[in-house]
Amino acid sequence: MQTIPEPQGQAMHKILVWDWPVRLGHWLLVGGFALAWLTGDSESFRLVHVGAGATVLAVAAFRLPWGLIGTRYARFGDFVRGPAAIRDYLGSLLRLQPAHHVGHNPVGGWAIMLLLGLAILTGLAGWALHADLGGHWLEEVHEALA
Repeated sequence: MQTIPEPQGQAMHKILVWDWPVRLGHWLLVGGFALAWLTGDSESFRLVHVGAGATVLAVAAFRLPWGLIGTRYARFGDFVRGPAAIRDYLGSLLRLQPAHHVGHNPVGGWAIMLLLGLAILTGLAGWALHADLGGHWLEEVHEALA
């Protein structure tokens, strides 16, 4: 929950920023990535690694349409901003007076997009490796993306 001050020093109220699909997806991504990272170099846990990677890929793939049709704060249009907003936000940080945002700030919005893109590309490269569609070069790509 995000606490938002009322105008003129009135009482604070709380609003639910992240809906349950976003919260659940967040923790599935955290757990899936951590498990995939921990099992990445182990042949004994190869299927655990693949399952964890598939979870990351599935959650990231779900997040794309949810970012278009989901609840207000889950929509990309609510937190993905253009270059001017990023410049203004970074300037506010340099002035030590950061602008406050409900949900992600402009830089955080682009970080989310980058993480989702990397999760999808990493998962697709891993799937291709598991299906024997690539050689050593694809393994290097998969590891670099992760």
